[in-house]
Formats: sequence, C-alpha cells, structure tokens
Amino acid sequence: MPSYWLHALRQESTEALTIALSSIPVQDGSPVPTANYGSWDQLETALLAVGITVSVLQDAGRSLTADGFCTFADIPLTHKQLATLGFAQEHLAA
Repeated sequence: MPSYWLHALRQESTEALTIALSSIPVQDGSPVPTANYGSWDQLETALLAVGITVSVLQDAGRSLTADGFCTFADIPLTHKQLATLGFAQEHLAA
C-alpha cells in the first residue's frame, strides 16, 4: 500500500479547509490533487474514517488553529480511503 502526505490548509477568514495530496506521480503542469471541506469537524470525521488516530488529529487541530496548516506524513492509504477523503478517481490511478 503506498504512503502519502496530506497537507491541510485553512482558507483565510473562513472555517473551510483544503487538503492536498502529495507523494504521487504528477505529470508536468498538472495540479496537485486537492479536496475541500467546510470545517475541521468534516475533515476530522473523514480522517478518522481512514484510520488517522485521535491523538494525531488533536495535534493537527492545534496546528491548524495556531498556524493555519498541518501535514500528515507517510500515511498508508488505499484507493478506497483516498476516495473517502474526496479525491477524484483520476487522481487514484497508480
């Protein structure tokens, strides 16, 4: 199972968040895959569903509050888990 990095960014002046997926082959000029969430609660629920632990999520929530971003490093994810996080099927081809 491949490992990925997820980068969560808080949208300025809102509760909305974007997560970007890295550690996948990206063709030149193609954007990094992203998924959008309306709030931390929505993103937290999705991350729990793919196996991110509560303690890691607590640290991430603090980082998002303080810095506006956080990174989840070397997270093993299946195609189904990537889809659960909201990444489109075309981003899942390996």
